[in-house]
Amino acid sequence: MKISKPRVAIFSDLHLGVHSNSSNWHSYAIEWAHWFKEECKRKNIKDIIFSGDWHHNRSEISVNTLQVSADILDILSDFNIIAITGNHDIYYKHRTDVNSLSIFKKRKNVTILDRFDTIEAFDRTITFCPWNTNIKEVPESDVIFGHFEIETFKMNTYKVCEEGLKVKDLLKKSSLIISGHFHTRHEKKFAKGTILYVGNPFQMDFGDAGNEKGYYILDLDTLEYEFTPNNISPSYNKVSLSELVREGNITSNIVNIVSGNIVRLKVDKNISQPDMDLLLKKLSLLRPEALTVDYDINFNRLIDDTDNKEDLSGIDIPQAIEEFVNLLEIKNKKEIIDYTLGLYEKSKL
Repeated sequence: MKISKPRVAIFSDLHLGVHSNSSNWHSYAIEWAHWFKEECKRKNIKDIIFSGDWHHNRSEISVNTLQVSADILDILSDFNIIAITGNHDIYYKHRTDVNSLSIFKKRKNVTILDRFDTIEAFDRTITFCPWNTNIKEVPESDVIFGHFEIETFKMNTYKVCEEGLKVKDLLKKSSLIISGHFHTRHEKKFAKGTILYVGNPFQMDFGDAGNEKGYYILDLDTLEYEFTPNNISPSYNKVSLSELVREGNITSNIVNIVSGNIVRLKVDKNISQPDMDLLLKKLSLLRPEALTVDYDINFNRLIDDTDNKEDLSGIDIPQAIEEFVNLLEIKNKKEIIDYTLGLYEKSKL
């Protein structure tokens, strides 16, 4: 195992097979790999470090996903790749020897590490730490690449890790820790060093919304690193109706929010059904990858009621109930309609 040039590219948490081996996500990954290849060639990168979780499902992998794995390694065959195993790559919870990356060990340009290892390159001591590495056994190094669960770091947009490796224990081993595992890309600088989570290469769910994805380049001569954003993969965007439509007009940034992306629209203000239908038609013309609608409204919002005391005597309530439920992105619509109509009939007694 060796590194040929001081500037190395880093990415992590590819999670091939995510979303039940979705063919869409397979195509996103292939598209990303071609983009990443050209990025590395343009920047004269020869060495790539992968920080764990190549596959998503730790117990079984579909044939399609295995083929995509092989295809991506074929795309990146011009590069020297060092890959450590993550928790999603291993079959047993506390063992790393049985892992899904082992099938690639015979590729000449790929080194798979399922236990920690240390090399010397460019006057630097570099240690690679797969999942389950005992940090107490790791030698002091100039830089450590790992798949760590570190307390106080963001696991995703909603949650912070409350238990895990202690920051102080890691920084005793190196002043620069570069890790996979948590998908939120972020870094923290401490008095004794820096810990950087590289994040996943592209957004994978709404927990990634708002967190820019991409890859890093580390210069082993200077230990300085730089981030390059991924500008080709779909992003997850959450937007409310009040943000999208202001003073009756669709906001100017709508194309960036919707086009080619996976969008969740929250209906958080009154809108008539004809206007809602027209809005959804306009959004569909922007060709989002997917569009779902969350209705944060009550029945009265199905009508255009600028006056809260508007007379509802002319409204066909059963019809309104049925139309409302059919608008929702839910299962068992018929059962819900029947149940709600039953409640309505009881309310009239």
